[in-house]
Amino acid sequence: MAIRSTLQYPLGASQGRLLLSQESNIEKDAIFSVLETRPHERVMRPLSYGTEDYIFESITSQSLIPIRVQSALRNQVANLGSVHVTGAVSDSGIQTLDIEWSEGVVAVQVQN
Repeated sequence: MAIRSTLQYPLGASQGRLLLSQESNIEKDAIFSVLETRPHERVMRPLSYGTEDYIFESITSQSLIPIRVQSALRNQVANLGSVHVTGAVSDSGIQTLDIEWSEGVVAVQVQN
């Protein structure tokens, strides 16, 4: 069986070689890439790639940010089976997010 691998996020190197993510770490790295990128920030990605910065935004509903993040992840992370984002706001106003995901089915063709 072929092992899936891609460049690690964030990009890293060891002994002159680029580090790779394999199997389940691929989806985790892709999720972090979307969460840490603002729209229009990456040249070789679609303009909608990434998530908005909510630091100075007035939020009227506690569920607004988790809904937006979940939608961004569903639309922008390939091979993500399912994703569920929940959030809570502490008394001091800090928003925390819990992200649960499963890997999707990946078709791999191996040629001899």
